[in-house]
Amino acid sequence: MRISKLNLEDMTYDTVRKLCIARQYVADNARTKIIGYLKKRTFVDAASSAHVYDVFDNSLSDDYCSVAYTDGTYEWSSEEIFYFEKYNLILDNEFIQYVLEKAG
Repeated sequence: MRISKLNLEDMTYDTVRKLCIARQYVADNARTKIIGYLKKRTFVDAASSAHVYDVFDNSLSDDYCSVAYTDGTYEWSSEEIFYFEKYNLILDNEFIQYVLEKAG
Protein backbone atom coordinates (compact mmCIF):
# COMPACT_ATOMS: atom_id res chain seq x y z
CA MET A 1 0.00 0.00 0.00
CA ARG A 2 1.18 3.50 -0.77
CA ILE A 3 1.31 6.18 1.94
CA SER A 4 0.11 9.02 -0.32
CA LYS A 5 -1.27 9.78 -3.76
CA LEU A 6 2.03 11.28 -4.96
CA ASN A 7 2.78 9.90 -8.42
CA LEU A 8 6.49 9.88 -9.17
CA GLU A 9 5.69 9.65 -12.88
CA ASP A 10 3.80 12.96 -12.75
CA MET A 11 5.86 15.28 -10.56
CA THR A 12 4.66 18.64 -11.86
CA TYR A 13 4.05 21.78 -9.85
CA ASP A 14 0.26 21.47 -10.21
CA THR A 15 0.00 17.79 -9.30
CA VAL A 16 2.24 18.12 -6.23
CA ARG A 17 0.60 21.40 -5.14
CA LYS A 18 -2.82 19.71 -5.07
CA LEU A 19 -1.48 17.11 -2.64
CA CYS A 20 0.10 19.68 -0.35
CA ILE A 21 -2.36 22.58 -0.52
CA ALA A 22 -5.15 20.99 1.53
CA ARG A 23 -2.88 21.07 4.59
CA GLN A 24 -3.97 17.95 6.37
CA TYR A 25 -3.52 18.69 10.07
CA VAL A 26 -1.02 16.48 11.82
CA ALA A 27 0.02 17.53 15.34
CA ASP A 28 3.72 18.35 15.75
CA ASN A 29 4.42 15.37 18.01
CA ALA A 30 2.71 13.04 15.53
CA ARG A 31 4.63 14.60 12.60
CA THR A 32 7.88 13.97 14.45
CA LYS A 33 6.96 10.30 15.00
CA ILE A 34 5.90 9.84 11.38
CA ILE A 35 9.05 11.46 9.97
CA GLY A 36 11.17 9.34 12.30
CA TYR A 37 9.37 6.20 11.17
CA LEU A 38 9.72 7.06 7.50
CA LYS A 39 13.44 7.76 7.85
CA LYS A 40 14.54 5.06 10.28
CA ARG A 41 12.21 2.05 10.26
CA THR A 42 12.66 1.16 6.65
CA PHE A 43 14.12 -1.37 4.30
CA VAL A 44 15.46 0.00 1.06
CA ASP A 45 13.62 -1.50 -1.87
CA ALA A 46 15.38 0.49 -4.62
CA ALA A 47 17.84 3.38 -4.72
CA SER A 48 19.16 5.96 -7.15
CA SER A 49 21.84 8.61 -6.96
CA ALA A 50 19.40 11.20 -8.38
CA HIS A 51 18.48 13.91 -5.90
CA VAL A 52 14.86 14.69 -5.07
CA TYR A 53 13.58 17.60 -7.16
CA ASP A 54 11.60 20.34 -5.40
CA VAL A 55 8.90 21.45 -7.86
CA PHE A 56 8.09 24.53 -5.78
CA ASP A 57 11.48 26.21 -5.88
CA ASN A 58 13.04 24.38 -8.87
CA SER A 59 15.95 23.00 -6.88
CA LEU A 60 17.47 19.66 -5.99
CA SER A 61 17.51 18.55 -2.38
CA ASP A 62 20.95 18.12 -0.87
CA ASP A 63 19.48 15.86 1.81
CA TYR A 64 17.46 13.37 -0.24
CA CYS A 65 18.27 10.99 -3.08
CA SER A 66 15.51 9.01 -4.80
CA VAL A 67 14.97 5.87 -2.75
CA ALA A 68 11.99 3.50 -2.51
CA TYR A 69 11.24 2.11 0.95
CA THR A 70 8.98 -0.52 2.45
CA ASP A 71 8.23 -1.81 5.93
CA GLY A 72 6.55 -4.92 4.56
CA THR A 73 3.09 -3.35 4.69
CA TYR A 74 3.47 0.13 3.21
CA GLU A 75 5.70 1.51 0.47
CA TRP A 76 6.99 5.06 0.13
CA SER A 77 9.67 7.11 -1.53
CA SER A 78 12.18 9.68 -0.39
CA GLU A 79 10.10 12.17 -2.40
CA GLU A 80 7.15 11.48 -0.11
CA ILE A 81 9.33 11.99 2.97
CA PHE A 82 10.68 15.24 1.51
CA TYR A 83 7.28 16.68 0.60
CA PHE A 84 5.69 15.61 3.91
CA GLU A 85 8.51 17.10 5.95
CA LYS A 86 8.84 20.34 3.99
CA TYR A 87 5.35 20.97 2.58
CA ASN A 88 3.02 18.77 4.63
CA LEU A 89 2.15 16.31 1.85
CA ILE A 90 -1.19 14.67 2.60
CA LEU A 91 -0.62 11.11 3.81
CA ASP A 92 -3.11 8.27 3.95
CA ASN A 93 -5.01 8.44 7.25
CA GLU A 94 -4.71 4.68 7.77
CA PHE A 95 -0.93 4.98 7.43
CA ILE A 96 -0.83 7.77 10.00
CA GLN A 97 -2.77 5.63 12.50
CA TYR A 98 -0.59 2.62 11.69
CA VAL A 99 2.60 4.54 12.48
CA LEU A 100 1.23 6.17 15.62
CA GLU A 101 0.08 2.80 16.97
CA LYS A 102 3.50 1.27 16.27
CA ALA A 103 5.27 4.27 17.85
CA GLY A 104 3.20 3.94 21.01
